[in-house]
Amino acid sequence: MIARSGYDRLHLKASINAIGFYERYGFTHDGAEESDKGIRYVPMSFRVDSKHERPL
Repeated sequence: MIARSGYDRLHLKASINAIGFYERYGFTHDGAEESDKGIRYVPMSFRVDSKHERPL
C-alpha cells in the first residue's frame, strides 16, 4: 500500500526505548541522538519497496 502511494521512504523520530523495535522492522538510523523538550530520540527511516508490503 505505501509503495503504491509513490513514497520511497518513511521517516520517524524513535524514542530511545523503541530503537530496537524499529530496527527489527528494517528501519535504520538517520543521525545522532537528539532531544526535543527533554525527550530523547533518534531519527530513523525505512526504505519502502514492494518486498516489504504486508496485507493489513
